[in-house]
Amino acid sequence: MKAKDLEYAKHYLDEVLGLRVSFAPFSEVATLPYALQESYAFYEATIEGRRFLAILPRGDDASPASLEKQTAWLEERSGIRCIVVLPTLDSHNRRRLIQRRIPFIIPGAQLYLPDLGMLFREQSQRAAKKTKPITPAAQALVIAACLGRVPTHNSFSATALASRLGYTKMTLSRSLEELRQLELVHDEGNRRDGNTRFRFFGRELWEKARHTLRSPVKRRVYLEEWQGGPALLAGESALAEQTNLVAPPRKTWALGPAEWKDMQVHLRFRMLSEAAKESARHEIEVWSYAPSRLTEGPYADPFSIALSLAEQTDDRVQIAVDELLKRLW
Repeated sequence: MKAKDLEYAKHYLDEVLGLRVSFAPFSEVATLPYALQESYAFYEATIEGRRFLAILPRGDDASPASLEKQTAWLEERSGIRCIVVLPTLDSHNRRRLIQRRIPFIIPGAQLYLPDLGMLFREQSQRAAKKTKPITPAAQALVIAACLGRVPTHNSFSATALASRLGYTKMTLSRSLEELRQLELVHDEGNRRDGNTRFRFFGRELWEKARHTLRSPVKRRVYLEEWQGGPALLAGESALAEQTNLVAPPRKTWALGPAEWKDMQVHLRFRMLSEAAKESARHEIEVWSYAPSRLTEGPYADPFSIALSLAEQTDDRVQIAVDELLKRLW
């Protein structure tokens, strides 16, 4: 963030919300580790007579998990409650900051100060949160683009994508129309020519589309024994294989609706009730789209894994999710 962002924050608190606020350079910044000085700008803030240490990330890679660790260390060292000032924040990470009770200001959007009993969000932000999730096929298309499995810098047609992702041309045409409405794709020339292109790539596409994406998990099934089937390792099990997360006692697998139906016909297994799931050795996640459409490896794709674990409150899991996604950028 830049100095003008701090002025915007002051204007937002003072003139928009009517709070008494002042910012001043943090006099003890030179005593902080060099890595923190490189990552953040520090200011002493006074809001309604309460003293805070305002930290402004210099980049856009400050995850809620890392912010929790760093603010806890700063608060113990300085004795001052920290508040994070951010230019933007998606709904997923906003929720995670609130779960961790980390105060934050998003100028023009939201203020969260649990110490002062304040939670304020602009009406426009509430409306944005109600955005209707896109269909499973459209979500699979976005994730495939984030993974580089469909063209992003070049134009493409619904016909070409249908054969690549295993959907019908009609389904992909409808999915592209959804993405047009969200301004994630645009057409080059006449739409009938079938030349469509993504407006964003990689991380930017993921962040632009994130508020429309949801967990692919439609159903969870618990098994005591399983002879194997057309499923990919998913959830915390896949996360543990690819990060430092300790593997859970129960294996988690993912498959699509058609694969689940076929599995029920051709494989023998005994499902356990929800009440008896602690004794299960395997957990099957039935997804709204086939995970095999997005990866050729033994694991479900990292974006779908992140979405499936978005509501997981264990900090170790969220740190591992952040670690997995960072490798993609």
